Amino acid sequence: MTYIEAVRQEFRGMKGQVEDLLRRYPDARNNDFYLIWLWLKEFSGLEVSFSNNPVKIPFNYLWLEYEDFKKIAGRLETVTRARRKIQAEGLFLPTDHKVLFRRRRKQKAMRRVMATEKMGYVGTQASEDEWDD
Repeated sequence: MTYIEAVRQEFRGMKGQVEDLLRRYPDARNNDFYLIWLWLKEFSGLEVSFSNNPVKIPFNYLWLEYEDFKKIAGRLETVTRARRKIQAEGLFLPTDHKVLFRRRRKQKAMRRVMATEKMGYVGTQASEDEWDD
């Protein structure tokens, strides 16, 4: 299996996990921090060892050490990336209309920024009115 195939397979698994969380916890559709917390609680598989014996303990009682956090930190960005992909497909949209409006407004702005940078217009002045299509 190539590295690209491995990344693709990992993302598909993560996307399924995130879809499951968004389905069961509608508030996670509005709040990435809550979504990440749920993912850590249900899917991270974090273990704590006592006397060299790994023991599964409830996430609520877990104190995450920095070294353990570093091991999973990259996956946390993948959680939010999967949420963005799922919602871009029109599934499990935010339940809070203010969140949906803010995200769509930012998405339009970022697309404009990326388009102007790609065409070499970096530094071009644009009024805020031009960003509010």
